[in-house]
Amino acid sequence: MLKPHQVSVTWHSIKGVNEESYAEIVTSLAMDVDALDSSAITTKSVYFYGKLIARAARLDLIAEEVCFLDVIPAIRKFLKDTIEPWLDGTFNGNGFLYESKWGGIVSKQGSTDSEADFGFGVYNDHNCHIGYFLYGIAVLTKIDPGWGRRYKPQAYSLVADFMNLGSRSNSNYPRMRCFDFYKLHSWAGGLAEFADGRNQESTSEAVNGFYSAALMGLAYGDTHLVATGSTLTALVIQAAQTWWHVKERDNLYGEEFTRENCGPTKGTVVFGLLLLTGENAGLESNCYHCCLSVRYCSLTLSIPDSL
Repeated sequence: MLKPHQVSVTWHSIKGVNEESYAEIVTSLAMDVDALDSSAITTKSVYFYGKLIARAARLDLIAEEVCFLDVIPAIRKFLKDTIEPWLDGTFNGNGFLYESKWGGIVSKQGSTDSEADFGFGVYNDHNCHIGYFLYGIAVLTKIDPGWGRRYKPQAYSLVADFMNLGSRSNSNYPRMRCFDFYKLHSWAGGLAEFADGRNQESTSEAVNGFYSAALMGLAYGDTHLVATGSTLTALVIQAAQTWWHVKERDNLYGEEFTRENCGPTKGTVVFGLLLLTGENAGLESNCYHCCLSVRYCSLTLSIPDSL
């Protein structure tokens, strides 16, 4: 029986914060929160807009952990102002649409341009992109349960797009759109065929997608969603360590492949944009590390050999 490493799905950091660092963190938090301005956002991209939402949500959880609660009202307002237009269909220039042919959520831009939003309209990167929105929704629901109840149908539709367990759960979406139960990890690729095979692209963002769904379960008191999200998170972490971390003296891949992709750090070198065929897309090793940690959150330190 497969037993993946257990993942502790929590709101705050796994190891806690040294109290001696509180003052410095509070100073930085005050500056970051003061700079939040939803009206100044110019991007219409699902991906880049979602990252701004998740960043603000992360500020809220950091503020909670260092007991700097004064900034939470400003963060809550920013999250409401940025998330609501995407959920109620009033976002100017883009938005989410339900697409009935393949049964899923696409972006308005992606519905007419297959390359827009990194291929979101052809179902590329759905767990990665939607994960940023789910993280923000989970945090906002945590601090404002009334808001969460009002937008619960839209929030659960976003989860179902890539994490539906079957037609009995929701017949509007396919079963586990981007997760392979045979290989036990997710894929970034959607309907488009990649020349070098299916790819995972960004392991950290894949982890974040399922982790954020589990957090949303915590926020809504949905133990089933917590269990499902945390299990899938654990599997994706284990897959990243197995397939996307190339180590010295590793015999999983050929000797030449291992030598060329292990790099100079003598230990773990991570490649998130490396296809299973061995083509490395011309990226340097620091880009591989970025794909592992581009989504850095409280869960990152639970990936033992990631950093």
